[in-house]
Amino acid sequence: MKFIFGFLIIVFFASCSSRSQHNSPNVEMIKSKDTSKYYGGYRPPITPSFDCSKFNYHINSSYYTNKNGFPTLSMKDSVDLIEYAIKHNHLKFAIWGKDTVYWRLFYLLPRLRAIVNTSLYDSLIKHKVIFNGLTNSQMYDLTNADAVILGEVKDKRLIRDSLECFYYKTEYIIKVEEVLHSYFALKNNSEVLVKAITGYTGGCDPQHPGVRDKADIIREFEIGDKWIFFLNHNEYYSKFLFRIRNPMTSTIYFADKYCPNSFAMYNGNDLYNYKNDTLMNSIKLFYKTLFQN
Repeated sequence: MKFIFGFLIIVFFASCSSRSQHNSPNVEMIKSKDTSKYYGGYRPPITPSFDCSKFNYHINSSYYTNKNGFPTLSMKDSVDLIEYAIKHNHLKFAIWGKDTVYWRLFYLLPRLRAIVNTSLYDSLIKHKVIFNGLTNSQMYDLTNADAVILGEVKDKRLIRDSLECFYYKTEYIIKVEEVLHSYFALKNNSEVLVKAITGYTGGCDPQHPGVRDKADIIREFEIGDKWIFFLNHNEYYSKFLFRIRNPMTSTIYFADKYCPNSFAMYNGNDLYNYKNDTLMNSIKLFYKTLFQN
């Protein structure tokens, strides 16, 4: 047991930059990299990321970064993750075959850093209940999100850089029409940046950069679409606590640059249609009853 515990508290660090390009909608060209080994020397056009610095909300200071602005995990975080997982029988979620995969416990970080409602979070783990039609799983997601909004997609970009391999391949700018709940200061009519894992393969598959990845569990949106959006920074932040290897090569790391103002697109978003009045009313009642806004 001591051996397993010692292995689990290995600390992972990231080395990603928060800088990104933007903001012209025009397609740009790769200028500085050697492209001779790609497509017979052809320099494919790229679409850069939205400018992270354009988004000025402050999510939460408990998403710790080091002096260079990169996500970081302390030894205390490591110990707390394991202790909490053991106490609440969550260690099973970190088991993958015969191995223990530590990063699969990173979803607990908002609870352990008190970013979310800790008492409600603990209660939902201990007790399987239904609230006005909301399942325990739905209530968990509503509690764990940094914010939940009714929003409209104002802009969208399929990030395309055929010399790099990105984990997040599509970006959305979403206008906040109504804040249903938020743990940080967020106003109606403001805009937020949300990144999704689907989109062009680019440098992940340099011989076929135009191929697009799609995921059945994630709904894709177009400009003008309205939806209930879960804004989850931890899902995005956690990817930078360790370097993910490109599964196609097992040697190349994803080239994403960390943006402290970005959220990851919620995997179960297809279930949250704002036109479902019963669902919308239940969500509002959940926050009104169990949160103090």
